[in-house]
Amino acid sequence: MNGAIRHRPNGEAKMTFTYTPDQAAAIVAKWNELATAENNVSAKNAHLIFHDNSDDEMEDRGYTTIEVGRFQSKTGNPATFEIHTSDVELED
Repeated sequence: MNGAIRHRPNGEAKMTFTYTPDQAAAIVAKWNELATAENNVSAKNAHLIFHDNSDDEMEDRGYTTIEVGRFQSKTGNPATFEIHTSDVELED
């Protein structure tokens, strides 16, 4: 599993998430559907599509929004998709 524990300013650990190999494959499938072939990501590199605030968004909203940038997307326009807490493993 992948993931990292981050801390709030008061030192308290934030909720973090990890994912199994199957979950990673499902997550990158969403990315790869929107990205050009040269910007596809393998399941072992799923961590590359998350942004710095993904764990905060998961904790606060129950999902994080991932953006495939215009230079990476098939259409040449930014595209987004969501990864929900039900798509990953949550850790406190």
